[in-house]
Amino acid sequence: VGNGTPTQSLSVTVPAGTTEKLVFEKLATSALSGDASPSPSTVTLSTANDSVTGSLSIVDPAQADLEVQPSTTSVQPNGSVTVKMVVNQNQTQTQSPQPVFGAQTSLAYNTSVLDAVNVTEGTFLSADGVPTTVQVAELNETAGVVNYGEVRQTTTEGGISGSGVLFTVTFEPAQSVSRGTQSQLTLEDVILSTATGESIPIQPANATATIPLNQPTSVNATLQTAVHNVNA
Repeated sequence: VGNGTPTQSLSVTVPAGTTEKLVFEKLATSALSGDASPSPSTVTLSTANDSVTGSLSIVDPAQADLEVQPSTTSVQPNGSVTVKMVVNQNQTQTQSPQPVFGAQTSLAYNTSVLDAVNVTEGTFLSADGVPTTVQVAELNETAGVVNYGEVRQTTTEGGISGSGVLFTVTFEPAQSVSRGTQSQLTLEDVILSTATGESIPIQPANATATIPLNQPTSVNATLQTAVHNVNA
């Protein structure tokens, strides 16, 4: 079950017994609009007076992931690192992913470890050639948040499905940062929407950036050449 919001709920009382949970689940899924394809996310049972009362919630499965890639990365002092926010839509046996028309999110980070220096739009929303408008691409160093929002310019073409980079962010180590410290890169307030404004269930995946304890090993090599005179 993905990260969605409960769409339906039900309370049922059935006879107690060794199979009461299975009976309850069968009754519940049959009663919920006749569609037993979603799985119940929670089933709570209580027994009293030789009967069992249960409550159940069904959650829409997540149709897409928004991932920070790579999930773990490191950056040396005086260096930089770029991370990608990647959309991956999920195809299920019963449901095709809804095309994405617009997206917005915030990427939070620790300002004592990292400085955000650049945010760049990706190619996911415009992969089919439809132009897009970047509504916000903001580096808020005070709050430690990168805010990003982008939308396709015409609803006649609808949205786009598949996978791709929504946007990228480049970080540099903060001044006077200590080696061995790390910052979580956390996606917040993630919204993917269709051309009609319907929200698409989504599962965010976060990342970690570390300032390594040690400097990278350097290798010094000297190239030597020898010239040999050969007498004929």
